[in-house]
Amino acid sequence: MKIKNELIQILLDDMYKTHIKIPNFTHLIKGEYRPVNRFPDRSFSALKKNCLIYEQYMDRVRFLKTSNELSNFDRLMLDVAEYFLNTMMFPVSPLQKDYYYLDFGITPYEFPIEVFWGSLSLFQCTTPKQVRCHMELAEDLVRYARDMYLRLKEQASRGIYLFSEVIPATCQMLRQYAGVPYEDHPFCMRRTGSVATEEQVAVEREWIKQAGEYWFKIAHFLESGEYQQKAPKEPGWGQFERGLEYYRYLRNYHLGWDISASDLHALGNALLQEAVVQQTGIRKRLGFSESHQEFLDHLRGDERFYPTTPERLGALMRNSVEKTAASMGRYFFESIQTPYRVERLNPEMEASLTFGFFQPSVNKNQPGIYFYNGSGLEEKCQLTSAALLAHEVLPGHHFQQSYINECEEIHPLVKLIFAPSCLEGWAEYCARFLGEIGVFDDYDEYGRLENEKFASARLIVDTGLNELGWSMDQARRFLVENTFATEDMAISETNRYAYCIPAQCLSYRYGSLKLVEIRERYRNGRKDQYDVRDFHSMVLNAGCIPLAILEKYIEQESL
Repeated sequence: MKIKNELIQILLDDMYKTHIKIPNFTHLIKGEYRPVNRFPDRSFSALKKNCLIYEQYMDRVRFLKTSNELSNFDRLMLDVAEYFLNTMMFPVSPLQKDYYYLDFGITPYEFPIEVFWGSLSLFQCTTPKQVRCHMELAEDLVRYARDMYLRLKEQASRGIYLFSEVIPATCQMLRQYAGVPYEDHPFCMRRTGSVATEEQVAVEREWIKQAGEYWFKIAHFLESGEYQQKAPKEPGWGQFERGLEYYRYLRNYHLGWDISASDLHALGNALLQEAVVQQTGIRKRLGFSESHQEFLDHLRGDERFYPTTPERLGALMRNSVEKTAASMGRYFFESIQTPYRVERLNPEMEASLTFGFFQPSVNKNQPGIYFYNGSGLEEKCQLTSAALLAHEVLPGHHFQQSYINECEEIHPLVKLIFAPSCLEGWAEYCARFLGEIGVFDDYDEYGRLENEKFASARLIVDTGLNELGWSMDQARRFLVENTFATEDMAISETNRYAYCIPAQCLSYRYGSLKLVEIRERYRNGRKDQYDVRDFHSMVLNAGCIPLAILEKYIEQESL
């Protein structure tokens, strides 16, 4: 699919060139030193500058949308350009200006420093230019830490305080970063092949020290008696002025549609019960009349569900991915060159991670890797592993992200977009799709439904905590009683929903549900000409864009 209108092509090119000149960390994460590699500028002065750039581009978008000579794909690209301007062009979007002080950006799930550190630790300092870039970034870390400190103080002056329960974990994290000795710090330029002089090292060491002092200041400020006294003791964005508006904004951003909290809450309950009924049907089909928990207990001792060694778990997971890979050609026109691997996590990290995680590739020569947790296997049923790998590897995150990176026809600006509803919705949809086409057997499908119950419960708990008056205890009991979540998992998950990244978890289940709805409408429109591969092509070749935008495009294609 190509842009036909030359002015739209020029618009996207101009926006991309402007974006890569705006200070951001995008290129550094991809392994590239650039003069614009900087920590995000979240200051209010930066926001005012962004507004001027924003209006200039929005005027061009509005003008182009008045044309009656646009193709369906051209209109799609204009919608995407508008989305990019509203959500991704700047560290703080002008669209967010009304809620500027409601975003903390400092809690464990939000704090971006760990991601940046992981990138920095990989870089060489073997040329003078690399050393200069490294030092400029170290100096900018001081500015970033200072801005965060001042912003938290400004929030407090406006009656906006971090939630009490998340303060201890936040302060512990900040002190951990502040207390790292320079020689062990990712910024340290005393690394193999470094050409940094001792004078440069000394200057950088001082900047890292200054940044650390701000992390300590923030922790001290959060722990002060006055702050602790005023910090909310229970969740709920309605405690802040315009807080409920902000939560509505976040729902709209993560989903792409403006759906009320009560409607999402009711939908989550209906979907949860539907999955329970489906699991009951599978148990009967397998000849089990026992309860869900008794069914899980029955599986103990079976190597497929309780592998006894990390190596056997790794083999089970690799076999699952290969089984999916063998069926890809029947349901997707697209293919990828980027390899993938399944490997065990560093055992030292396993105690702090309930599951594993997927590390995406940054280019087709570097594999995407799913790192699995190989500890405590005697207590971890692997019934959900096939659905998990469909979500993370094939045909989920790895396939989608690798295809977007590899496809030359997708505009570079579009490649920067990873809209939550499409990113997580596609991965969840893929797990469901493998069940629909018979790649999953009954046990795999039962495990997929277990994951689906958890995703559905998120619709209930996130809206309950943030808008509908649920307490943390109520939310945690609900997760433990209705999903596979342990008490420790429930604490971590509810902190994520209520205090750190509210509304983000809504995109998983709702996104997958919308993709199925869009597909079925496309099927009905195409009738005898329907081919699921055509539908998958439209989704993949549009990029990872909001599903609300994709829906309009596919509906026009099905006419």
